[in-house]
Amino acid sequence: MTTKEVLAQLEKMGSPSIKKVYKNHGAVEPFFGVKVGDMKTIVKQVKQNHELAMELYNTGNSDAMYLAGLISAPKEMSKKDLQHWIKNARWYMHSENSVPWTAAESN
Repeated sequence: MTTKEVLAQLEKMGSPSIKKVYKNHGAVEPFFGVKVGDMKTIVKQVKQNHELAMELYNTGNSDAMYLAGLISAPKEMSKKDLQHWIKNARWYMHSENSVPWTAAESN
């Protein structure tokens, strides 16, 4: 699955009501408002995929950035990769979930 395909799936899964909730909790545009549980269908398809995780995180789309944490391959993350993720975390779902999960299991 490519980054473009994942973004298209995320867009289809997005919900205006979830987007509103995320905005109220500090989410920053762009994002679609995808439930975490719905993202897990994508996780099942792509499994751990370091390259895709890096590409998704670099899109700047908050949903894609969170998904990147779910599919990251922590053992393949370099210190530079993790620093990039930390520097670009846009709201607490990234800084308190995606980044720490990946960092905790990385070398």
